[in-house]
Amino acid sequence: MLSVYEPAWMWVNNQFVAHYGVVVDDDTGTIVRVGPEKDLRRLFPQARWICWPQQAMVPGTINTHNHSFQHLLRGIAVDQPFLVWRDRALYRITPHLNAEAIYLGAKLAFTEMVLNGITTVVDFFYVHNHGLDNDWAVIQAARDVGIRLVLARTFYDWDGAPEAYRETPDDAVYRTEELAARCAPDHAVFIHPAPTVCTARRMR
Repeated sequence: MLSVYEPAWMWVNNQFVAHYGVVVDDDTGTIVRVGPEKDLRRLFPQARWICWPQQAMVPGTINTHNHSFQHLLRGIAVDQPFLVWRDRALYRITPHLNAEAIYLGAKLAFTEMVLNGITTVVDFFYVHNHGLDNDWAVIQAARDVGIRLVLARTFYDWDGAPEAYRETPDDAVYRTEELAARCAPDHAVFIHPAPTVCTARRMR
């Protein structure tokens, strides 16, 4: 079945226009056509018509910097300076997160994003725990929610960080390349290396 969504205003070619609609295939969730309302009524006479008279439709937005697993830390030491929060919340709790917890945190974060119009997220992720299980948990959460994911796989070898974060440069490169190769066929998941610039000297 096809549905046509017609908002009061639609962002098309860098401007808001009226009397435009989007045709969606309800079975696959894919957009079939975007165009003037009069053309869509002629081309798709059997489609279900859904009018949004007080709403505007815009393209999906992009969250360019996110740490999805940190949704599990909400409310912990949030009123403290950054380094206090880092030590009391981030460094104290996240090393104990397993793949299931990472998945749930990411799924919560991604679902919240989609509900607010975000369709792509760049997730900077560094709780690798000497492997790829946690990375795969984030990827699976994105696939299950249906959000486009750029996994910025962070390289973290500072000895002041929790052990679960740290990798040798060689291990980080090898695992990132392996992950990228395995995700290459997926057009909604992209793997990018994200080496940290935070060194022990700079931390002082």
